[in-house]
Amino acid sequence: MLGPLAGGHRASGGHQVIGRRVSIWALVFVAGLATTGRANTAEPELDLRWRGVALSDLPSAETALLARAIAETNPAELTAVTSVAWLERGTRLESVAGWSSASQLMVHHLIQVVGRHPRFASEEDPGTRKEPALGVVVLEARLPRDHSDWPELRVLREAPIASLDLEIAVSLTDRLTVVSDERFGFVRVYPSGVGAIDTVRRPGYVSSLTPATELGRVSRDARQATLSASSWNRGKPYLPFEIPFIAGRAREPSSATRRWYMQTRVAFHIWQGRHFSRGFNSHGCVTLRDDDLDELARFVFANAEPLPLVVRAPDFAQHRHPFPHETGHHWALENLGTARRPVITRGNFYAIDKRDGPPPPLAEMVGIFMDGERRKDPLGPVAAYPDAPPPSLAP
Repeated sequence: MLGPLAGGHRASGGHQVIGRRVSIWALVFVAGLATTGRANTAEPELDLRWRGVALSDLPSAETALLARAIAETNPAELTAVTSVAWLERGTRLESVAGWSSASQLMVHHLIQVVGRHPRFASEEDPGTRKEPALGVVVLEARLPRDHSDWPELRVLREAPIASLDLEIAVSLTDRLTVVSDERFGFVRVYPSGVGAIDTVRRPGYVSSLTPATELGRVSRDARQATLSASSWNRGKPYLPFEIPFIAGRAREPSSATRRWYMQTRVAFHIWQGRHFSRGFNSHGCVTLRDDDLDELARFVFANAEPLPLVVRAPDFAQHRHPFPHETGHHWALENLGTARRPVITRGNFYAIDKRDGPPPPLAEMVGIFMDGERRKDPLGPVAAYPDAPPPSLAP
């Protein structure tokens, strides 16, 4: 079923390295594996929308077995492992040894392993002796019939992270961050905390203080490995959003439109408080768990080009995460003024207040866009930029 691997080359260890923009359809290893089914077992169902979720986050004995097997055998021969995530589960009939006509339904999984090895070195991400370049390896795992042995693991495909066309997307309603490259079939999914509930700036609607964006990006030129002066950051990465200032006049053709990206005060950063909360709890930033934030930062650091960023209010149809949403409390934007003359800031930050109970109904949640994308809604203090757009780009 394997097609020609355009742009691939052999790496050390005999693995196949897949080049940029190889069609995912040329990489499907067995058509039958795409058909999900159930073996004769009490194993709980794995939601297909959990694709890209870490094995350690899944409520499954099968995935726990796979995690132990991969950790102990290191089938991808990596020097360090960043994450091991589930992609899909399927079954297929296979012949039984010693029986010419007998067959049994066998369980197979696809597993995605992100880690480091010198074979992933590239011009964009050469790596170092201490910290080699970052790559991704997709494994096929065939479960043993009696669960007494390790699963059979084999490498299907791999690529340097720097060769992928990664994109970042955030759902405000579901409080979820997804990093993906659909051509390769790469996906990682992280539960997230987002900006406090906002019913003030757009009366009659529910939104979040995390701004929506269709044209944003996250750049390794703007990222910071840590905020040395901020104890709340606990030495973790800080990845600011960048949004475009759109330059162009209405009567000019679209080809005349130019963008100048500006760094904002909104960022991916570490959670605060006693524990991570998948809720509405910040002044606008997106908060992640320790390991998830570290991995996202590694993806950004490994790419010379900025990673595109989309932040939208609705759920993702194809992605979910089993980590529970926060229902015990939420934070909300306060109006310190009047309905006619609202005041929504304290100093340089939004005025937010902690409230008991779940957030309001989110089915009709809307996104409020950043000024730089030329939307109507003002964003307040998070849209304060350190530099003014150059005069040459002023419309």
